[in-house]
Amino acid sequence: MIGDFDVDENDVITTPGTFEGEPRYAPSIYRVILNGLQDSRDNEYGERRDFVLVTKEDRKAFPELNEVYAVEIYISKSGFCYSVPYTEAEYRAEIEALQNIPNQEEQAR
Repeated sequence: MIGDFDVDENDVITTPGTFEGEPRYAPSIYRVILNGLQDSRDNEYGERRDFVLVTKEDRKAFPELNEVYAVEIYISKSGFCYSVPYTEAEYRAEIEALQNIPNQEEQAR
C-alpha cells in the first residue's frame, strides 16, 4: 500500500491528496503501475491510459473487486488519481476501441 488512508463507510478514501475520493484499492493498483506491470495504451489525444488486470490476491485483499476484471488508473495533470473498474467484456471492448484509433501520423495525412 502507498501510505495510510482514512476511508468512509463506503471504503472511499477521505484523506486529502492524490487518492482522495477513490476506492480504497486505488493506491494498491497504482503501485502495480509504478512497478511497470500494466497494459498501457494511448487514446485519440495521445494520452496514456494504464490498465491493470485484477489478480486473485487483489480480490482477496479487496473483496469489492470480485466482479472486476481490470482497473484503469489515470493520474490527471493536477496530480489526482482516477480509477475505472471494468468487467472482462468492458475491458476487451475498450482495448479493441483503442487499437482502432489511428496513430498521430495517420491523422496528420
